[in-house]
Amino acid sequence: LAGGNLFAHRPGLTALGMQLAALQLFFWPVLILIWRVAPLWTPWAMAILFGTHFLPYSWLYGSRAYAFLTISVAVSLTVLAVATRAPNPILASLLTAACYAVTVVWLWHENRAEKTTSGVVF
Repeated sequence: LAGGNLFAHRPGLTALGMQLAALQLFFWPVLILIWRVAPLWTPWAMAILFGTHFLPYSWLYGSRAYAFLTISVAVSLTVLAVATRAPNPILASLLTAACYAVTVVWLWHENRAEKTTSGVVF
């Protein structure tokens, strides 16, 4: 709808891309267990798991932004949990949102730079 190419880097939903996306299904049993045992830690665990699943995408798409997202979410939330010795669901959500916001801007710049070098301008 916005006129962008959703598959700018490579053909979309390749077999490898589908396998990487399907790996998230294995997160749900872990999250359900955490929710049953320690519900306050659920947002923290979700942020860590869903943030770190972008690491293979950083390799697949050659994107430093995805690597930043993985590392920033994992490190910032782990430091928060260790420093406060609590899950802090609100702070964890805000930190995660900030990491994603930076990543979105970075991805926009990466895609814009790629389009400019390939001769296609937004």
